[in-house]
Amino acid sequence: MIIFGPLSLLSLQSIASNNQINLKDTTFKSNGNPIIKHKYTADPAAIVYKDKVYIYTGNDVAPAGKSSYVMHDWLCFSSSDLVNWTEHPIPLRVTDFKWAQDDTWASQVIERNGKFYWYVAVEHGTIHVKSIGVAVSDSPTGPFKDARGSAIITNDMTKAASISWDDIDPTVIIDDQGQAYLFWRNTACYYAKLKPNMIELDGRINTIKQVIQIRFIRPSLTLKAKVIFLS
Repeated sequence: MIIFGPLSLLSLQSIASNNQINLKDTTFKSNGNPIIKHKYTADPAAIVYKDKVYIYTGNDVAPAGKSSYVMHDWLCFSSSDLVNWTEHPIPLRVTDFKWAQDDTWASQVIERNGKFYWYVAVEHGTIHVKSIGVAVSDSPTGPFKDARGSAIITNDMTKAASISWDDIDPTVIIDDQGQAYLFWRNTACYYAKLKPNMIELDGRINTIKQVIQIRFIRPSLTLKAKVIFLS
């Protein structure tokens, strides 16, 4: 089961320990919303696997007084009851993608055939602006590694948007026939089939035409009911 979309439970409160690196699991208890108060977390995405919720977030470590994001890695939290939580060691860093430059933006994890695939938006090192990479692990808590050695989506592959940073906010689904699809967007919404290996496109990139005029702020969301929500 996959839970898509932003979770309003995550806090933008931070303390000095935000810049520390966890080398082992740490636990904390949520006493209500927001559930995460000790770090700046962004763009949460969740999966449910074996009766446990896993939340994957960005990690903003901008110092006081800085007005822009400083994001070099992603975080993973898990819980069996949504009260008692475990923060796991950092499972994925931008440096795990040798072709990437920085900016660990929105992402989504999905499980298939016992492996976990993590689709992430990140600044490309040589191709202008944002690209989408995919990492893989045998565990939902990682560590994850670059699954292909290159971005799966780069800015020069999409032309429908009037801006140059339209390749962000990836999410992925597997339909009842076993076909996987990658969705992503910013002012234009794209999707493409994935091959069974989950790290290659299977055919062309498609653009979803807007029926209602909406300015996309949050990730494209898809449901198995074949209804597409753009929010």
